[in-house]
Amino acid sequence: MVAVVASGQRGGQSISGNWWISGPALVAGVGAVGSFLTGLVAVLLRRERSRLVLAAVIVEGFVTVFLIGELAVPH
Repeated sequence: MVAVVASGQRGGQSISGNWWISGPALVAGVGAVGSFLTGLVAVLLRRERSRLVLAAVIVEGFVTVFLIGELAVPH
């Protein structure tokens, strides 16, 4: 996304305003939610106790909450 914006692309009024910018952002968001769910399954079902996994679940939990809030509440 940084390279696309540095090349001169600018965003539109909605998420579909410029797919060169919103495409990588959507892929990153889906990856963040996927890693949160994978870590949560590992912690809850597989009894994972690694500190790195727990830290990743906490960080990705915040990312997921902010992502849902960004999509749910219009500006």
